[in-house]
Amino acid sequence: MNIGFAVTLCVFIFVILFLFIFEKKHPKAKELVLIADLAVLSICARGIFSFVPYFNPVIALLIIWAVNKGALTGFITGVLTAFGSNFIFGQGPWTVFQCFSWGGTAFIFGLLSRFGVLNGNFWSKKDFIVAGILSFLVVLIFTGPFCDLGSFFLAGIIEKNALKIVLLAGVPFNATLGLSTVLTLFLCANPLFKILKRV
Repeated sequence: MNIGFAVTLCVFIFVILFLFIFEKKHPKAKELVLIADLAVLSICARGIFSFVPYFNPVIALLIIWAVNKGALTGFITGVLTAFGSNFIFGQGPWTVFQCFSWGGTAFIFGLLSRFGVLNGNFWSKKDFIVAGILSFLVVLIFTGPFCDLGSFFLAGIIEKNALKIVLLAGVPFNATLGLSTVLTLFLCANPLFKILKRV
């Protein structure tokens, strides 16, 4: 339990550091309102689609926001989405891991956009294939497993075999989350990109 508490505390501190970095930028009211709007839309999407088995569009929305508005904005939106939506689905120590996982995923795609790997235009077949493969892999390797680690550390059974069981048990769910992310990108990315360009 001490290890679980220590890891949870470290993740929490890391999230808080990102929030302080964002605050040091002295964001304008326009930027804050946009982030709030994007977070609320993501929270609503999670709530609405919670009734659809094995489908979660939230990660795709966070990717879209980050590709268009930057890594730090994506991270903050991911944190707010996880924290805000868990007032519906239940708060707990796992929220810290979700905040970091969702925010971290958005941050990764914000960096990919900044360095030209993704250009915010998925109309072309090549761009969409790249975005689809990357989003599926990131969800499968980082987003889902990091959330699973939360349950592992909080369970208080810190053993290699237990870790393997937790990570392997999460593979089908994380793969499904990756596929729903790719599908949401395919359906929603370009219409949302057009809207965001107007802002």
